[in-house]
Amino acid sequence: MGLIPYGVISKSHGFGAGVRLVPYSRDLSNLAFIKSVYIKTGGSADFKKYTILGRSISKKYAILDLEGLETFEQAQELRGKEVFVQTEQLSNPSEDEYYFFELIGLSVFSTDNKLLGKVSKITDSAQNILVVEMLSGKQSLIPFTEPIVKEVDVINKRIVIDPPAGLLEL
Repeated sequence: MGLIPYGVISKSHGFGAGVRLVPYSRDLSNLAFIKSVYIKTGGSADFKKYTILGRSISKKYAILDLEGLETFEQAQELRGKEVFVQTEQLSNPSEDEYYFFELIGLSVFSTDNKLLGKVSKITDSAQNILVVEMLSGKQSLIPFTEPIVKEVDVINKRIVIDPPAGLLEL
């Protein structure tokens, strides 16, 4: 069972035991299919599983009713906690679409097969940006767009880019 970070509980909802989940991604469509979430309870490997009993999804967040949460106080205790989901519960992305967790750690190559660095994170903004830790030790921001990103091979853990002149020097 692989768990990936999905979002954070920002606060309780109303006077009941509901919680507001703010996702790390702008796309909440997967939440309709997710049956349970995992929340860190203590140490790095300690998770508690919560079955989702009900959900209300808006553009920027979701309200979840979780099994085992009976009171407002119990919901408040989860405030600020990170929420994880099983990768198996996520729908398969369309062709040429990827989950961020699939891209982090991939090696980045130039079109002439020169290793440039590794993807350390991705910004979720109007235009997704790959943050690449270059072999030189510096960080480069690479727009995740078709003219620059030529190939993504998740299985072989590589991305091929053709950056415009000067992009890697910024």
